[in-house]
Amino acid sequence: MTNAEARFHYPLRNLVPDYLRAGAGFGLTMVPMPHAIGGSTVVLVIVLGLAGLFGSFGLTTLMRQKSTVCASENGLWIEGLRARAIRWDEVREIDLRYFSTRKDREKGWFQLKVIGPNGTIKVDSNLNDFDGLLHWVVTAITRHDLSVTPIGRENLASMGQTLPYREDHA
Repeated sequence: MTNAEARFHYPLRNLVPDYLRAGAGFGLTMVPMPHAIGGSTVVLVIVLGLAGLFGSFGLTTLMRQKSTVCASENGLWIEGLRARAIRWDEVREIDLRYFSTRKDREKGWFQLKVIGPNGTIKVDSNLNDFDGLLHWVVTAITRHDLSVTPIGRENLASMGQTLPYREDHA
């Protein structure tokens, strides 16, 4: 066996739209803040809740930018602000979902979830060379006979990744 390893990251150009959404949302919630402070408690709670939501989205985007996703024959891990790792032989289930931004499913993104005994690693298709990461995952699925959700199987097949038949998730 080799000690090959691949490293993936989120390019800034892929994250700029999320930063803009977070900034615009946070900024717009700050406009009524002076009026909310002296006014109704309900309005203040709503404005603070929205500000927290958009602020949290901005922080999540920053954490993605500062993270590196790594894969090897031993497992999958993330280096960065929220480091975590899952060995392939500990994977409980793998899922690949498609989220559409339009009714015609023309535009959208994929989210890969690798579920282990102590947590989940989630990455989306904004990652550089997402197809390369999927290659590592499909290889691990085949080598370790890993469980894949039915929707995950369908989405992998739609991307040209065929998996061996598995009795429990066929």
